[in-house]
Amino acid sequence: MSQASLPIRQVYKGEVIFKEGSRGAAHMFIIKEGRVDITVAHEERTVKLGTLERGAYFGEMALVSDAPRSATATAADYTELYVIDAKAVETILAQANPILRHMIKTMVGVIKTQNQQAVKGGTETPKLVAYAHLMTLLAGDGSDASSGAAAGGGEGGSAAATPAGGAGGGAASGSGQEARVSLKRLAERASVFFGDSRSACRATLQFMAQLNLIRLEGEAAVTNARTLVERTANLPEAVTRGLDDAVHRELDLVELDEVERMLDIDRSSLLQGLALVEKAEELFTFRRAALMRVVQEKGRSFFT
Repeated sequence: MSQASLPIRQVYKGEVIFKEGSRGAAHMFIIKEGRVDITVAHEERTVKLGTLERGAYFGEMALVSDAPRSATATAADYTELYVIDAKAVETILAQANPILRHMIKTMVGVIKTQNQQAVKGGTETPKLVAYAHLMTLLAGDGSDASSGAAAGGGEGGSAAATPAGGAGGGAASGSGQEARVSLKRLAERASVFFGDSRSACRATLQFMAQLNLIRLEGEAAVTNARTLVERTANLPEAVTRGLDDAVHRELDLVELDEVERMLDIDRSSLLQGLALVEKAEELFTFRRAALMRVVQEKGRSFFT
């Protein structure tokens, strides 16, 4: 499915794209140009959840759920949208692994819960619970996880746990059963479902490890997948309040000239050295406005 083949919808400032509670045509949208406000109604007032800009997508939950729209989308400026029809996505999902289908539909519920918490001024606990759900679901897929009890039994063994905390289904029984989930796969899924960068995902997982919810071993997260969601959901608010600070520290930005002064290394040498570091892409942060300005001024051909 290429963008060139997608229909384009034009909307004007103030125009409602879809309304909270509506059950209209099941479409999701990608912003080609412009901005879109996402709002919800709460106690006779309108709460703005955020403003999406070029490249962002929204309305995706309508493609995997027949529930009413959970928010209202309104054009903040003149906006052009790519429209993705539900039928195309349904065809893809029908051919997908059953666990993947279950995971997507479960995460739809998690995202709705997060929106509700945002409206009510909730804490960051839902984000931890969302990660717990994600890890449990990935642990149910043999391609992403392996049972600690079945270690040494070769690849492709029984699933370590059933999705969403279901009973049984592991390669070994007992409350001590553990599952290993690929950090790479976790980061990929966290990016899709939560919009988290790899750094934000890593900070969240490190925070969960500090709470003894998981262990980080090499390139995997290890946990008791059967009890992870319950243990995470039962954490006191005072304990989970530190997640914001943990993520902020991980994502703390520093200007290049500041690093240049701190280390007393000239910029050219600094950039060349950083480019050679393993996983160097995690070190570089691009400011959207500055990056888009350069692309518009230079053109894409400048980079290719």
